[in-house]
Amino acid sequence: MPRAKRRSAESDGNAAPASASTAPSRAKRSKDATQKNNTSGNASIALEAPKKAGANLSKVSEKVKDDTSADAQPLTATASNVNAAEKEKEKDNVSGSATEGKKQTPREKHEAENAAQEKAILAKMASPEGLEYRCMSRPWKDRKAEWRDDEDMDEEPDEEDMEQCIEENKKYSEATPEEVPEWPWVVTKMGNYLVNEYTDQAQRRDQDNFDMYVYNDFTGYGLQEVVENQLVAFHEEYTKKDSDPHRVFVHMEAMAIWLFINELAPWVGLDDGDRLCATVDAIGRALLTALNALERADLLKPDSKVKNLPMVLSMFLSLASDLDGTGAMERDMLGADKDQTWPHAVVAYARAHDIDLKGKGIYGSAETVDKFDDMGMEDFKKKAGPDRWGFKTAFKAFTAHWAAPSGPKKKTLGGEFFDIIKKSSAYRKKHAFDGKDPLDKMDPDRLVH
Repeated sequence: MPRAKRRSAESDGNAAPASASTAPSRAKRSKDATQKNNTSGNASIALEAPKKAGANLSKVSEKVKDDTSADAQPLTATASNVNAAEKEKEKDNVSGSATEGKKQTPREKHEAENAAQEKAILAKMASPEGLEYRCMSRPWKDRKAEWRDDEDMDEEPDEEDMEQCIEENKKYSEATPEEVPEWPWVVTKMGNYLVNEYTDQAQRRDQDNFDMYVYNDFTGYGLQEVVENQLVAFHEEYTKKDSDPHRVFVHMEAMAIWLFINELAPWVGLDDGDRLCATVDAIGRALLTALNALERADLLKPDSKVKNLPMVLSMFLSLASDLDGTGAMERDMLGADKDQTWPHAVVAYARAHDIDLKGKGIYGSAETVDKFDDMGMEDFKKKAGPDRWGFKTAFKAFTAHWAAPSGPKKKTLGGEFFDIIKKSSAYRKKHAFDGKDPLDKMDPDRLVH
């Protein structure tokens, strides 16, 4: 979705994210199901942010809005972006006099407003405020899991059920975590922005959203690129000299929520099973590395200032459970030809530090915890040395093997190659169903492209 048309960060309306094991595309969802999901407010985790000026939305961009799994797309706050924002600020100060008095075009004005908002967001995320917690709505996926197990529940929720969901979400999303300690759905402000940034990235890589077809796995590789961007951001945070364990974990908090609320079928169905398996291994190793950092800082405990440990860990276990038995989990993180062990280590970490995953995690956590509860926890009761899980070495190897072999992103992961907004108009026309540039409908004033 073009950044210029992001909705206000206080908006509602979210489509139901499918689990990793489902396969229908967004384009094939029924209108009724989309409307139900959007009215539920199921994944509303948006945060206060300056509004961006935007062009009028066409029907195509409205479809993107309807199909989103999170309700706002503010900007990420990695260290590199913060530094870039500071450099941009210095450049603006130098060049300001040159443009003073010159009438701005609508596009220049629009870009200036976006740049100002980005700087404000990055400053907020880099400050202590970024680690403050706020309540979020209960994800739709979690509600559906509970409803499926309710014998008195119809196959689809009725109007009364949906109204109750809306009221519950409103009640808790307007409260602070301190006011409703029983509510497990909380997120840091920094994590919230990251979730929305990566959701925005995913939308801009979904060919269905633009009424385009490039090739079968285009959207899947786009999601792979987004996952790699998250791993790169985690690596940047973790390898800082003054790395903050809480901020390290926030990157995993954001990844957990993003993976939980978004449709992963195109990614899980990639035709490159080896790459998917290696990526899931990297995700698991990153999570264990974050837990090791929390443990060393005495933050891995029930009364930790990290307030959503059960939610985050149980979300990752849900992912592992969804992928269990598929090629994505078939090789162990230590190189053995067996199922990956990281979810078992997550359960051991939680048990050793009295983190209640069964009672305070997402719905169905008890069953998932039992599934992976077969690793001794004695080794997890003692503080280990830094980088216990060898993430730095493993990430270097992962990058060397899977990074782009050539081009502007040579030897790096992630990037923007699959971002449809970044493609040329000729490219979009070539692959559009109607032979026209979809951005001409989404951005008629050409404020973005």
